[in-house]
Amino acid sequence: MVLEYQGTRYNGWQTQPHGNTVQDVVESRLALILNHPVRVYGAGRTDRGVHARGQVASLETANPMELERMFRGLNALLPADVAAVEWAEAAPGFHARHSARGREYCYQIWRGRVCSPFHHPFVHHLYRRPLSLEAMNEAAARVVGRHDFTSFCAADSAGEDMVKDVHFSRWEAHGEMWHYRVSARSFVHHMVRNLVGVFIEVGLGRRTPQDIDRILAARARRAAGPMAPAQGLFLERVDYEDPATSNGGEA
Repeated sequence: MVLEYQGTRYNGWQTQPHGNTVQDVVESRLALILNHPVRVYGAGRTDRGVHARGQVASLETANPMELERMFRGLNALLPADVAAVEWAEAAPGFHARHSARGREYCYQIWRGRVCSPFHHPFVHHLYRRPLSLEAMNEAAARVVGRHDFTSFCAADSAGEDMVKDVHFSRWEAHGEMWHYRVSARSFVHHMVRNLVGVFIEVGLGRRTPQDIDRILAARARRAAGPMAPAQGLFLERVDYEDPATSNGGEA
């Protein structure tokens, strides 16, 4: 299934001891419909406050219920800030996380002096100082390719594979709304928000685009800057084709 959700009031996607996660909500509603406990696997482990337009999730059930009925029931039971927008029977062996070949995230900055309440939960409102889109794009281009992203990883991520292949990294301005889009097969914890934090410093003139190379080489979280707020980040889409042979990572 493809899920959309507003992450504002949730402690992220993945089940955790203190509860209130998107995974908990989806699993509990499906269990009511299917009459058995359900484990739902998500393609991306979005953090607290992070949203999704294209979270892919998979589950297995022996219940013969017709898919349309199942998901009509699911959407009837889900809270207003979570919705299943697509669904299909997958091929045997499909797993939303392990079968994925690419993930795309989008980070939103609002540059207007006044931020509408209809934008506020979904953007980082940043307007007081000029930002150089050109410098930010030069910096963003420097993370494309295979790099060790230790400097852009959460401090509590020991044991995680820090080497990632970034397929696409670019800023775009649409009036007062600025988007940063980045795609890779996988990401280290907090990687996108930490990248955005440094790109903003570049845009403000506090760092140069060339500093990205030095930050990557340092392989130390302290070499980077502050992390951007969660509310501007979206899991945009998940690809199940190789980005090298499709344009999925550049949508």
